[in-house]
Amino acid sequence: MNSIAWQTTVSMGILMAMGYLIRRKGWVDDHFTGQFSNMMYYTIIPCIVLSSTINMEFSAQQLKNGAMMMGLSVVFILVMLAFGQGVYCLLGRGEEGRIMRFSMFYTNFTIMGLALAQLLYGDEGLFYFSMLLVPLRLYSYMTADWMLSGKRPGQDGKFRWQGLISPLLVYTLTGLLIYILQIPLPAVLSDTINTASKAMTPCGMILCGLLLAQTDIRAQLRSVHLYIFLFCKLILAPLLVLGVMKLMGVGGMPAQLCVLLASLPVAAALGAFAAKDHCAPESAAVYIAASTACSVVTIPLMVALAGMVC
Repeated sequence: MNSIAWQTTVSMGILMAMGYLIRRKGWVDDHFTGQFSNMMYYTIIPCIVLSSTINMEFSAQQLKNGAMMMGLSVVFILVMLAFGQGVYCLLGRGEEGRIMRFSMFYTNFTIMGLALAQLLYGDEGLFYFSMLLVPLRLYSYMTADWMLSGKRPGQDGKFRWQGLISPLLVYTLTGLLIYILQIPLPAVLSDTINTASKAMTPCGMILCGLLLAQTDIRAQLRSVHLYIFLFCKLILAPLLVLGVMKLMGVGGMPAQLCVLLASLPVAAALGAFAAKDHCAPESAAVYIAASTACSVVTIPLMVALAGMVC
């Protein structure tokens, strides 16, 4: 596992450095960064949402076996929301606080999470982890815009259902409908969606590099908020999930997968979300880079601890 985490981190770091160099050399400007993040939000990220469901073959028994993991996912979301809200209140309820709150449950589950789940627990673990992600993906993509922008549905006193609708929610529900009804898609369309979804990590890390180039990195590294966030995200969050699993009497692979999910660094797509919603995108890039680097050490420790306790 250390080898996989190390290789993934180094690869993501190189891609981030590419974006940083491109912007520092003046080959692109700040205007391009905004356009690039919008391109990701409206094309690549929806393809990731769709590809996660159209590639699965429907099975009633499979759904039954995964129901417990979906239930644990709901518990995970509630626990991380409560914990994230505490961090948000502690750090001043500003833009950085909104990023930290969302980051508590929006982890790098697509790239690092799936790879580590398969490596550690085999195909059975990969299936359970995929089921764990279904409610989490739905909630993350449904709430990303208003959690980061701070403009919640009904904020003006009038609740509007339209405020809950986002492009990502539409794509998520479409993907679930395709999965449940097993609607066949033309091969060329499926291939296009799968190919585009693979661009998430390189584009996401290049975007982080572009944002980092516009950031006073030294000032960010001097910020106490960064270290509070890293401690809360990579140490306290997985320990909290581990404690909740023990209290619920959940053990074995399901509990360990929940701890793994909480231990993962911030997802690369957060940079695109933050840029679109004008929510401290430079800080988001720093949090992505720092949490990814530190997770090489913290993930093995948290997973090993979960293995001993559960």
